[in-house]
Amino acid sequence: MKSRKKRSRIATVLDIAPLVDCVFLLLLFFLLTSSFVEQQNGFEVNLPGVSFAEALEKDHSVTVFVTSGQELFANGQKVSFGELEKLLASKPETLIIKADKNVRLEVITKLMDLAKAQQIANVSIATLIEKF
Repeated sequence: MKSRKKRSRIATVLDIAPLVDCVFLLLLFFLLTSSFVEQQNGFEVNLPGVSFAEALEKDHSVTVFVTSGQELFANGQKVSFGELEKLLASKPETLIIKADKNVRLEVITKLMDLAKAQQIANVSIATLIEKF
């Protein structure tokens, strides 16, 4: 006769508190070490490089993107010089030009003349800082 022994089951308890601590520490680490990049409006613009640049406040400013195909974008929409003139009639403090480095100088000077005609004193050209 075989004797049947009752096997006692050992109850295992998984303590997830250390796992949660590790997850929160990793989350905190990534939040503190990550840098957030300002999202552009999705226009393909390769900015020219300079060795020195100055940060600019964006309050009361209009940003104009000029693509390599000489297309103008303002407020997320494609605009012509005439439409841009109407937009600049609202007298922003600053006009920021973000032009591709392959844009003809003629387009940039037209934008600067347009700003001068609208009596906008501050015209800035966006660049990337590079070490030469």
